[in-house]
Amino acid sequence: MCLGGSLMLWIAFTANNTEKGNVIPGLVIALLGVVANTLFWMKYRKLNKVEPNAIIAVQARLYRAKSLVDSCVSIALLSVVLFPASEVSYYLDLIGSVVVAVYLIWCGVKTILERMNQR
Repeated sequence: MCLGGSLMLWIAFTANNTEKGNVIPGLVIALLGVVANTLFWMKYRKLNKVEPNAIIAVQARLYRAKSLVDSCVSIALLSVVLFPASEVSYYLDLIGSVVVAVYLIWCGVKTILERMNQR
């Protein structure tokens, strides 16, 4: 996770800003992902509150992460649809990439620290 997040940050700041093509299919998929993953996140979070379980807690964290990523992707793609080739789209894409990358790094560090505390 830490490596993937770091690589994502590097790509976000070094990639060129060229025309991306039709983003509607990706936007539809990302929006459906937001809905589905948020529903699963809420379900697993509720189940874990009722009866705490490590596996259920991990599932809740997984779907929280997927919801965040899909939300960032949806916002970035929606900005491309609404404001094609504008600075707004560029910065929303950059900000979304940074948010997702930092979240991945944070989750990776948290996982490493949890593993070290188990020893």
